[in-house]
Order: sequence, then C-alpha cells, then structure tokens
Amino acid sequence: MAKVYDITGMSCAACSAAVERAAKKVAGVKSASVDLLSATLTVEGDAAPADIIKAVTDIGYGASEKKERKRIGEVHAREARATLGRLIVSVVLLVPVMYFAMGHMIGLPQFPGKAGAIAGAFIQAALTVAVMIVNRKFFVSAFKGLRHMSFNMDTLVSLGSIASFCVGVYGTVLLFGVDGGLTGDALSAAISSARSYLYYDSAAMVLTLVTVGKFLEALSKTRTTSAIDGLISLRPDKARIIKDGREELIPASMLVANDVFVVKAGESIPADGEVTEGEGAVNEAAITGESIPRDVRGGDKVVGACLLESGYIKVRAEKVGEDTTLSRIIDAVERASAGKAPVGRLADKISGIFVPAVIGVALVVFAVWMIVTGVSAGAPDVARSVIFAASVLVISCPCALGLATPVAVTVGVGSAAREGILVRSAAALENAGRITVVAFDKTGTVTEGKPKVTAVAGDMSHMNAVVAVEKLSSHPISAAIADHGAGLELPEATDFAQFYGGISGRANGREYVIGSVALAEERGADLSAFFREIADIRAAGGSALVAMTGGEAVLVIGVADGPRDRAKEAVAELKRLGIKTVMLTGDGEGAAKYIRDELGIDEAAWSLRPEDKAKYIEDLKKRGERVAFVGDGINDAPALAASDVGFAMGSGTDIAADAADFVLTGGNVEKVAFGISLSRRAMRIIKENLFWAFIYNLICMPIAGGAFAALGFTITPMIGSAAMSVSSVCVVLNSLRLNLGLKKQEAGKAPALAPSACPVGAACPIENDNNGSSEPEEKDMKRTFKVEGMMCMHCVGRVKKALEDLGLKAEVDLEAGTATVEGEASDEKVIAAVEAAGYKATK
Repeated sequence: MAKVYDITGMSCAACSAAVERAAKKVAGVKSASVDLLSATLTVEGDAAPADIIKAVTDIGYGASEKKERKRIGEVHAREARATLGRLIVSVVLLVPVMYFAMGHMIGLPQFPGKAGAIAGAFIQAALTVAVMIVNRKFFVSAFKGLRHMSFNMDTLVSLGSIASFCVGVYGTVLLFGVDGGLTGDALSAAISSARSYLYYDSAAMVLTLVTVGKFLEALSKTRTTSAIDGLISLRPDKARIIKDGREELIPASMLVANDVFVVKAGESIPADGEVTEGEGAVNEAAITGESIPRDVRGGDKVVGACLLESGYIKVRAEKVGEDTTLSRIIDAVERASAGKAPVGRLADKISGIFVPAVIGVALVVFAVWMIVTGVSAGAPDVARSVIFAASVLVISCPCALGLATPVAVTVGVGSAAREGILVRSAAALENAGRITVVAFDKTGTVTEGKPKVTAVAGDMSHMNAVVAVEKLSSHPISAAIADHGAGLELPEATDFAQFYGGISGRANGREYVIGSVALAEERGADLSAFFREIADIRAAGGSALVAMTGGEAVLVIGVADGPRDRAKEAVAELKRLGIKTVMLTGDGEGAAKYIRDELGIDEAAWSLRPEDKAKYIEDLKKRGERVAFVGDGINDAPALAASDVGFAMGSGTDIAADAADFVLTGGNVEKVAFGISLSRRAMRIIKENLFWAFIYNLICMPIAGGAFAALGFTITPMIGSAAMSVSSVCVVLNSLRLNLGLKKQEAGKAPALAPSACPVGAACPIENDNNGSSEPEEKDMKRTFKVEGMMCMHCVGRVKKALEDLGLKAEVDLEAGTATVEGEASDEKVIAAVEAAGYKATK
C-alpha cells in the first residue's frame, strides 16, 4: 500500500535524492519516490510511518504523514511570500554593503584614510552577517546535511558564501597591516590592494541572488501546479441534505453514502450519486471536458463537482469523500505528477552525486590555483584560490537538473487533465510520444456502442403501430426503434410476445410480427420489394428488421451501431501525426469493413476474441511497432495490457480503466491524438531542460574555475550566484511552454455526417424530438439551424445536399436535429432550401 508524506526543507535534486535514499533503507520499504515540486514522498511497502519519518528527520529534513490534500499552488504561494520577505530585508542590507564595497571605485564619498577603510570593512562585515542571519535557512540545511554526509544545493551556496566572507576577513586583516607611515599615492595603493580582497559584497550578494531565484522559482511553480489546484478547487464546500423532511446545510465532507441531498440551479453537485427526483441540465465540462450540458432526471447518475446549470434535483449519495470521481482523478493526477519518467531517471542518478562532485571540483580548482599562483608569484595566493573555488561552488546548479523532469511532467499531466485525459504515470506520458500504431476496439470506442435506426423503408402508415409494439420490449434494438419514434402518437399495444428472432404484438387492431430477415423468410413473407434496401443496410454494417402484418412485409428497418462523434476526425488527426490506425473487433466482416471505410482506418481485423486482439498487438510489436490500444470493455483488458500504451474510454468499465495508462474521462476518442501530441511535446521539453542543465554546468564551471583567467575573463561568486538562479528559473519557464500552443479540442462539436445508403424515397414523417444544443459559432459566417422532420440518414443526406447546392459547407446532425452551415448565403435562403427539401428549419 502506498503512503504519502509531506517533506519540508528540500531545495534541490540532491535533497530529494537524499530523502529517497534514506526512505529506501527503512525495512519494509519496496520503493520510494520524491516529488520535489509538491514536496512529497511516496512509499510503497509495509514500513511503519514512524520509521519513515525518523529516517527522513535524521538526515535533516522534516516529514509528516499526509493527512489532507493541499493545494500545492497555495503552498508555493506561501513559500513565495516568505521568500519575498527575506529578499526585501536582504536587499535593504545589501545596498550599504555595495556602497562601501564599490563606492570608492566610482568616486562616491568614503571614510578617509586607513581608519576609514577599516571602518568601511567592519560595516560590510556586520551587514553581511545580518544578511546571513536573514538567510540562515541555507546554512541550517547545509550543516544538517553535512552532519549526515548528505550534500545539497544549500551546501554549495553556504560554502560559497562562507568562503567569500573568509576572504573578506583576510582583506580586513590586510587593511590592519597597511603601514601607517605611508602617505599620498602609496597609502591609496596599499589600501586599494587590501580592499581587493574584501569579498563581503559577494558573500551577501550570493545569498540575495539565490533568494531572488528561489522567489521567482516559487512563483513559477505556482503556475505549474494550477491544474491540480483547479481540480481541488472544484470540490463544493457545502451540501444541502434532506433531514427529517427539511433541508439542512452541512459541510460536504460530512456526507455519507445514502444521504439524500438537494442541488439547485447554479450549484455544484457535492458527491457522486443517482438522481431520485427532479430534472435538470448538468455541465460536466470539469470532469469530462464535454461543454454541452447533459439532461438528467430520476434514475440518472451524476458526478460530484459538476455544475447544475438549470433545474432542481434530489440525489442519493453513492460515492463520497475520497471515493468520488473527482477525488480519484486528483489522486491519479498527483500520482502521475509525482512519478518519474524514464528519461528523468538519469538526472536523478546524477543529482545524487552532483554536489559531492562539485565540491571535489572546487577543491581541485583551489589546489590548481594555489600551484599556479605559487609558481607565477613566488608564493601561493590563498585568497584568489579561494575565490575561484567559491565561484565554482555557487555557479553550479543542481536545481535545474532536479526540476528538469518533474516540472514538465506536472505541467503535462495538468494540461491533459484540463482536456479530459487522466494520465496514470509519468512513464505513460513518455511512452505515448513514441507510438507508431494506434489500434481501436470498435464497439463503444469508435462507435456509439448502442444501436440506432439508420434506415426505414416501406409503408410508413404502419410505423406508429410498430413503434408501439417495440416499446413493450427491453431488447436494445427495440429500444432504438422506440427512441427513434419518440415523436409519434402511439396507439395502445397488447398481446406482446417475444421469441427467437423477433417479437409480436397487437396495435391498431392488427397483429404485427417484427424480426430478422431469416424470421420473415421462415414465415413466408415476400421480401422481393425490399431486396435492394436490405442489401444497402447490410452493406452499411447494419442489421435489417422486417415488420409484418397479415403475413405481408410492410416495413424494413435498418439498425446499426454508428460511428462515435468525432471518431473520423480522431483518425484523421492521428494520420496527420504520422500514426497508422488499426481496428480490432469481434464483430463480423461487414460491420468491420463499413466502419473501417467510414472512418478512414488503415486496417481492420474482425471476428476476434479478446486473446486474439492481444496476440494481434503482440505481433505488431514484434515487427518493431510501438502500439497504443484504445478500448472500453472488460474484453479489452488483455489488449490494453499487451499494448505499449493503453487508452481507456471513461464511459467504459473499471476493469478496462485499471488496465490503461490513459483514461479519456469524457469518452472523446479524439483526445487520443491530443494525448500523443502532448506526450511528444512534454518529452521534447524535458530533453531541452536536461540539455540546458548539463550544458550550463559544463560551460559555466570551467569559466568559474578560472579556465579563461589568462584572457582576463573571470566570474566572481556574485555573478555565479546570479547565473545559478537564472538557470533554475529558465527550466521552470521552459516547462510552462507546454501550456502554450497545445491544440484545444472543441468539446461537444457536432460531426459532419455523410449521406447514408438509407433507401427511403421521401422525407420521413417522424420528427426527431431531441433537443440538441447547437454547435458554438467559430466565426461570423458559421451558423446553426434547427431542422425538424429528419428521421434517418437519408434525411440527413437530403438536407446536406440542399445546403451544399447553395455553395455552403454543411454539417447535419441527426441526433441533435441541427444543420450547421458556413458560407455567405443569407438565413432566408438557407431556411428556404431546407423547406424545399421537405423539412422545417429555424435559426
């Protein structure tokens, strides 16, 4: 079982490496991982929390069990405010230090003579000590680490500052040694020579500039965790429960399962549950990314943290507190953010030895300069050697190395969460960028997963009786026909019976038998008038049902599981990314080929069992392909597990979701391409960060060590500390670029439906009574019209053709009963064209 601990006192990658090492040494710990950004330690195993806390505190850090979820952004904001306070005081103290350190160089008034120079040195020393006290956290952390031979960034900063201060003390001693008998230029030269060793300003400036960097870093981190904080902020604070027949307002955290609570328009739902009374429109954009509200009524499930835009509902709580969908999403996001991408593990290994290596380099630099100055000047220049060593210490930047991966991962996971994609791990975020083939399940993934009426042919006067009989059946196909005929005035149906291959019942004084083509042929019905229609329905991957009365076939109804919204666009986007697409299904050849051709999928394999899908994926992998699988059902779990990266539809089963690396919470298959694009961008930024961190140290350390001193180019500790701070901030800001340029998917956008092979020769008389929301306008020339009277895909084709004849780009949605057009024809012409096709249109 994983336990999470809050860790305090960490400042760089070396800190997190030390905490990890300490935790891993505790008996019972299977694995330990530290997230520097959120300052947490996640431990897998059965070790006692007290042992973990003791191991961490023994090496100089604070540790406590994570009791409640904090908004990480608020933690960083508090850190930024505290750092700003130290920074302001440090700057106020630094100003007079700089005045006395550099004022004499630019002609500012100074205390005269030897006594004045000594007084100025003492003032600098006193103010520098004050700066050190204000920023004592660096020294406290460093000394705690040294006590346990654990080195971190604070060790480098502290050693650099102390080294500079010691050189300043040496300079002060030299001032005391200036010959008091000297006068004029000789005295000035002697004082100037001694003053050249007064590095108090560097000691104070190192601490101040590092504090500037820490302040900017904390501000930047606040932005990187905004997605997680945004999810946490969605939690309603209050719940209005029904108690003893009265409404009572209580904290949402006090809700328990089976409590009945009330949600009014404009309020957020405090827990997952089932609507028991009332109806309304729920905006689920926060959870699924779907912008169009979903109508709910008694018996429908609702998800906590979603907004009730209109209506009034009573809900029985089913999942509360940490069991709600929102809490599970936040847990998954935090786990993924805290995880380590494989590309970042090299940085972790290097971080663990980085600070000791830098200290070793500084000692080598000190020794080399002692030798060089000893040879060239006849005596070693200790002060100059110390300054070069101190510059190496403060310019080296383990922070940039430690932040390179976790900041980018956190931003990437947060960006995915905002788009309705749940990333299970940092490794998944990396692996998705390498995908070369995406394999889709068919039913429920690239199709809706439920049958819909796609065609009706024959004597439409029998349609209301057929629908009335179908309403008595619970079969999914019967439900599809009943839903399709929702706008009809239905007669009473009686004598219902269900048998193999079909159903029967009486309506309008006649007996109707509705079933498969095989049933109709078995009963001797003449289907010759419907041969073409039946063939067209089957060619489109559908099933043909025959309605008979008096032994005569009167209607043929086509039912099929149609393509999911935006599935065609999803496939096209994957192809744009250079990714091959495959569909694996247990359905038959006809249905598979139809969906393959309709969506533009490259390959399809049909009549597959779950283990066959997994084997197909394994075969692709053997050919060198990196395969992602997208599925939604229990039968997809083996394929999801066999793939390099698994995407589960959020509308699918928990088993499928458990086997997946990504969960598409809104069930929008188009988000697969977004997730892959995000992964590629995140990995590119991580590599840029690591490259910058390595190159920065590779270039700056030799310069700070005096490699170019012969050319007159050197770096003081003061400049080195500034460069180190800038390096860390650059890594964080570069990671924030993930939030820029990512394609924002349009939630709820109606797909363009091509005309189907629906054989109806006239406008269908049934009005689609679905109150679909119109698609948002993307620009001034894009308009949406309500179209009444459409019943099947043939109707869609007729409306679409009528609009295209006007020179318009048209998208017609049968489900929503809308037509969206783009072009310059007037509204009047659009309405007239639709009405000429036999339908009613309004804007």
